[in-house]
Amino acid sequence: MFDRIKYFMKMENIPIHSKDDFKSMRDAGLLASKVLDRLYEIIIPGISTEDINPAMVFFSYAIKTCE
Repeated sequence: MFDRIKYFMKMENIPIHSKDDFKSMRDAGLLASKVLDRLYEIIIPGISTEDINPAMVFFSYAIKTCE
């Protein structure tokens, strides 16, 4: 068991991210948060994901172009 733990704790198995990587992750999280906030307004009981998907794409594009 300890051999498995040692294997997973080796440095080569741990990704090292740059500042740019973290900025990209923050930007993606912020976009996802904004899109979900907008989708909350249109989601009602009985709506299908087929109806939600076009709105999600529209909101994603609209939010990215406004920034």
